Amino acid sequence: MLLLAAFSFLLSCTTPSEDNQTAILSLIYNTQIGNKVHLGTGELGSVISSDKKQETKAEHPTRKIIFFNEAKLNDYYKGWARDALKGYTIDQSFLEELTAWDKSDIENKSPYEIIQYDEFESGQIDAIHVGIMTISAISLNEKADKASVYYDWLCGKSCGYGNIVLLEKIKGTWTIKQVIKAW
Repeated sequence: MLLLAAFSFLLSCTTPSEDNQTAILSLIYNTQIGNKVHLGTGELGSVISSDKKQETKAEHPTRKIIFFNEAKLNDYYKGWARDALKGYTIDQSFLEELTAWDKSDIENKSPYEIIQYDEFESGQIDAIHVGIMTISAISLNEKADKASVYYDWLCGKSCGYGNIVLLEKIKGTWTIKQVIKAW
């Protein structure tokens, strides 16, 4: 309840500085997606994800995560996100904004290669292309020390999730305060 009270302020969609943008996108990617094991099988919908760190071996090709970099959430996902945010007094306009992120906006510390969606040619999640991630616009408060962002991970017909992340900048470093499951 204390965390809910801490975030019961209105966030406005202030445009984040490039440093804040990179720090937030990198934190979301490296702690919520890139730190998990994603094993593509070539059969859409049968991808396995776990919280264990991926062990990379020289004989295995680098697995790739597709970054859907120009995204606007559709009404279906916005509905899930809005339902998840009931009880929070957070400006939800970040769910409406078109993003135009670039993979260079993320400091990738994972064993995966990030490719932009427009570089993705096969059109199928497989052993190499293990999933598609989308990150919404970032909503900041006026002090630019609290933020919220939506992200999702799609890894097949029956595989994926979407979350809203509440962040706070403490002593100059962005930290995740809460992850709210949207779907």
